[in-house]
Amino acid sequence: IRTDALDFGTTTMTLPTGDGSANQFIKTDGSGTLSFAAAGGDLTPSFCAKLSSNQSFTDDTATLAALATELWDTDSAFTNTASNYKFTVPTGEGGNYCFWAATNIGALGDGEEIQLLFYKNGSNDAVGNTRVWSAASGVGVYINAMFFKVLAEDDYMQLYISASDGNHFDASMTQFGGFKLLGT
Repeated sequence: IRTDALDFGTTTMTLPTGDGSANQFIKTDGSGTLSFAAAGGDLTPSFCAKLSSNQSFTDDTATLAALATELWDTDSAFTNTASNYKFTVPTGEGGNYCFWAATNIGALGDGEEIQLLFYKNGSNDAVGNTRVWSAASGVGVYINAMFFKVLAEDDYMQLYISASDGNHFDASMTQFGGFKLLGT
C-alpha cells in the first residue's frame, strides 16, 4: 500500500491510557503511541489422553475408553486409573468447555455403526454424540466429534465408544481432550 496515496483527513481518535490488561487489545501510553496488549488467558484447565493399547469391546455396548496415557493435563484434572478415565472440573474452574474425541474401528460390516458418546457425571449426555455407519464391508471407519458444554465445579466428563461390529478400538487413533474457554 502506498501511504502517500491515502488520505486519512484530520480525524482524531483518543484512546484512554491502557494498562495492557486482559480486557484491552490496544493500549496507548497517553502520548499517541499505540501497541497491542496481551490478550490474556491460557485455555486451562486442559487435557488430552489416549489409549495405551488397542481396546476390545462387546458389540453394541457402550464401553468406557481406557485412556491410560495422558498427553498433557495442565491442572491434574484427568484421572487415568481403571474404571475412571475422566476429566473432573477443578475447584473454581466451572464455565464453558470444549471437548473433542476421535477413534477408529477397522473392518466394520456393511451398515454397521460406531458411536462416540460423551458422558457427564456418569450418564450419557447426548450432546455431542456422533454416530456413523459403514458404507461397505471391510471398511475402516474413522470418527471424531467436538462439542461445547457448560460445567460446574466437580462435574466430570468421560468418553464411551460403541460399535456394532469389529473387535477393538485402535490405540493409535483414540483420543479424548478438552479445555476451558476464555472469559468463562
